[in-house]
Amino acid sequence: MTKPLHVAFVWHMHQPYYKDDLTNTYLLPWVRLRSAKDYFKMPALLDAYPKVRATFNLVPSLLAQIEDYGKEDSVDLFLNISKRDAAELSSEERAFVIRWMRESPRALRVQQSPRYLELASRTADAQFTTRTCGTCRSGSTSRGAIRHGPSPIRGSRS
Repeated sequence: MTKPLHVAFVWHMHQPYYKDDLTNTYLLPWVRLRSAKDYFKMPALLDAYPKVRATFNLVPSLLAQIEDYGKEDSVDLFLNISKRDAAELSSEERAFVIRWMRESPRALRVQQSPRYLELASRTADAQFTTRTCGTCRSGSTSRGAIRHGPSPIRGSRS
């Protein structure tokens, strides 16, 4: 007779403390981005499997930042710049976007979209122009919006 195998699923979720408490500013967006998908989605997936048990360990620095994002007084550099119309960005802010908010052309999600791959493959000094994109401005990142929606950025050909 074989004995049952007992397995423990333990998810340890952690993030460093990214907030500069002196300026009340988040210097990196990872807690916000992961909260929008992983930190909720992973436990929610278990609803479909009521017999599966799992432990989710969230460290105190992560919990403090998640709670803080629910308050109106927190500042997130990446979020604040991405909410603004690209035409209104200063040259320093544009440089910030190109340097810090651009994915590698090797990333799978970039490879899946020809237009995204084209933009990600451009050099940092490439000239960009903008046009309004309600889908992208609203913060939607659904596959359909990215793959089939209007392009938020059109680059000039050099």
